[in-house]
Amino acid sequence: MGKTNAKHGLGIAAGLVVSAGAMIWFVKGVDDWGAVWQTIKSLRFDYFLFALLATLITYMIRAYRWRVFLEPVKRCGIMNLLSATCIGYMANCVLPARLGEFIRPGVISRREKISYVTAFATAVIERIFDLVGLFIMLAVTWIALHPDQAADPAVAENIEKIKRYGVIIVPCALAALAGVAVMAIWPGPFLKLAEFFASFLPDFIRFRLMGFVRSVVDAFKVMTGLREVALVVALSSLWWFVIGASMWFLALGLDLHIGFFGGCFVSILVGLAVALPQAPGYLGVFPKAASIAMVVVGCPTDKANAYALVLWTLSVAPITVIGMAFAWREGLSLGQLAHQDEKLAEKSVEPEGIDGNKGRTECLSEPSK
Repeated sequence: MGKTNAKHGLGIAAGLVVSAGAMIWFVKGVDDWGAVWQTIKSLRFDYFLFALLATLITYMIRAYRWRVFLEPVKRCGIMNLLSATCIGYMANCVLPARLGEFIRPGVISRREKISYVTAFATAVIERIFDLVGLFIMLAVTWIALHPDQAADPAVAENIEKIKRYGVIIVPCALAALAGVAVMAIWPGPFLKLAEFFASFLPDFIRFRLMGFVRSVVDAFKVMTGLREVALVVALSSLWWFVIGASMWFLALGLDLHIGFFGGCFVSILVGLAVALPQAPGYLGVFPKAASIAMVVVGCPTDKANAYALVLWTLSVAPITVIGMAFAWREGLSLGQLAHQDEKLAEKSVEPEGIDGNKGRTECLSEPSK
């Protein structure tokens, strides 16, 4: 328990340091706060609504995709899945150390009466497919962006650099997609292949690596065939492209013409940035990543900073309110959610089969009668 608390505290401290550094970097990069504010005031409400609607659709996509993961265990209600999803996002916005990743499966376990470890395993798989979808969008964006589309020579040079890096990234994306398919459909041969390549590594690395690989393969037992893998890959890719559309709509609302694939590029950089340890609400890291991405696709610095602040607000404020509303629906307070971290983290590593029947746990208190 002491080691768990120490790691938890270290993770929170690292997140605060990263966010503080990014926030200082962002603030120092703002040359004219007046110009930033004028750009924000020019936001068109209709495009903001389009961006908000696209953002809300992404939560529905995630809830439906989670239903596909849990289908072999139990056909969960879509509203219960949406509730757990939104509560998890809200928790990431207001609680440290990304506790929403543990709280979300806890909520669906409690509501649908399924094993917490099963729910947590599907949440792990979700993150793997998030990465696959990100790679697919990155590959499509790499193909779609062309230097000759940019009027500014500096932007054309930036796009040319993206194209050069894509020569490495796109094959990695295809390899990741193939690896996920093999892992899901032929777990036995995949493990043997992984063990063969791991045999060349030092023992202390090999043991840890194979332990992780086996846990992921075990979690993939909820995937039953090629159809399910293809559907989840499609939903994961759609999720990323809808996020890209939301960022494009918001740019249009600020009269910033970056194109749809410019919006996809912004979502790629922001998606990678928020994977870092950071403070609640992605403070500092999120807006700085968005600002850098907007400058790369040709926006002036002050307009890019204004866009980043509006995008951060759009991404954090609505889901916090919606998540709080769903938590009220579930009979859960923020205090209850905040004190579930250690219990849920311990449950997530219990040695349990992915069958939905063994080791059923009620990690959060029962709903109010």
